[in-house]
Amino acid sequence: MTAARAHYLECIKQLRNKFGKYGHIKLVRRKGLKINPSGLYEPVPMIIFPAKVHTSVQFATNATAKDKDQYGGMETWAYSAESPVKKDNEYQCVPKSIKVATYEMVLDLEKDVEFIYFLLYKCPQVFYPEAVNKYGKIKKGELIIDDKDEREARIADGRKAAAKLNHAIYGDKTSPLFEASALRATAAAWGIEGALSEKATEDEVRNNLFADVERQQKAKESTGTGRGIEEFLDFVNYDEIIKARALILHAIDAGIVQYDKVKFCYIYESTGNPLLIIPEKAKHEKFDYLCNFLLQPVNKPAWEKLRKEVITPEFMKGQPFTWIKWLADIEGLPLAAKSEKDLRAALVERYS
Repeated sequence: MTAARAHYLECIKQLRNKFGKYGHIKLVRRKGLKINPSGLYEPVPMIIFPAKVHTSVQFATNATAKDKDQYGGMETWAYSAESPVKKDNEYQCVPKSIKVATYEMVLDLEKDVEFIYFLLYKCPQVFYPEAVNKYGKIKKGELIIDDKDEREARIADGRKAAAKLNHAIYGDKTSPLFEASALRATAAAWGIEGALSEKATEDEVRNNLFADVERQQKAKESTGTGRGIEEFLDFVNYDEIIKARALILHAIDAGIVQYDKVKFCYIYESTGNPLLIIPEKAKHEKFDYLCNFLLQPVNKPAWEKLRKEVITPEFMKGQPFTWIKWLADIEGLPLAAKSEKDLRAALVERYS
């Protein structure tokens, strides 16, 4: 029982740290109360579930591999409100089933600690995300913890994240996706189909990107895995990669680099010299393939050549200072010692 006890003690400590040693835990139905046409709440159906469950063995986070090998598999847990009854040389739980006749159930973390442990970490009728994510408990249950502070914090965090997402995609010049080239490159890298197509307007790309991130956020909230708003904002913050992809996209949009459908090759329009042959397996993601090639450290000469083809004084006139600093950093120019005007002049000289 040593391994089981270690898990019990770890979980109880987490609960007491979260809810207070002498606090309470309130379980409520996952589905809210229903109101009938007359405006009254409908009767709450009773939930009856067994006090004995079969579940996968759970281990404390510091459990040894030896313990996992020795005790891994399935185990049976039973809850007894009083002392268990021994019958036919086997202990049986009392009660044999657990009844929840109301919408909510309040448990004392001091008096009902064993019952709380059984419900949150072993019983499949209670959904407790921490047990699911940390110890592999089954992802279902008709009851959940009603934690007001956590719920309000979750709502607030969700609204803050939504505001950041809205700013990132639809914001002003301080937005990382304000420029069309950065927007399209980011959307394409995120996986938005048609983001690089001339048929798709800038607003259409923004709307499709926003809708896709929201859709993936809902899926993440439902399953607990996947990409959502937080992952997208982290993705956008890869400034160097996004700016580099936007520069490559500009080269294609401006016709400086063209794709030869006959030769399956990107070429420089000015000379006709090949830049990169696209293999058959990458023909449906040729832009990503080109970006990955150019941004590999071993292909530094090819990346430098592309920059010299693309970056002109006219190009730099339309770029914000953040882009100028990024280009200067690539070229190894001292950022702290130069003003924006000096950096622009130094880059014009570098790329002339």
